[in-house]
Amino acid sequence: MMFDRFHLIRTDERKDYGEVRYIMLGLLDERPVICVWTPRGDAIRVISMRIADDDEREIYWRELDRSR
Repeated sequence: MMFDRFHLIRTDERKDYGEVRYIMLGLLDERPVICVWTPRGDAIRVISMRIADDDEREIYWRELDRSR
């Protein structure tokens, strides 16, 4: 898995992509990032990755605090 620490993951149901996609929020180099990915056989195909916006960062830190 890309994030070895705490991370959030949910199914991307914004539209029908013809495949199952996941949205993951986690830390990469101590920065919250969003990664959209799909499983492909035994591999993971990263579709996009970006630095999390302010709202997403707030969600990450809030959920991390809740998990402790």
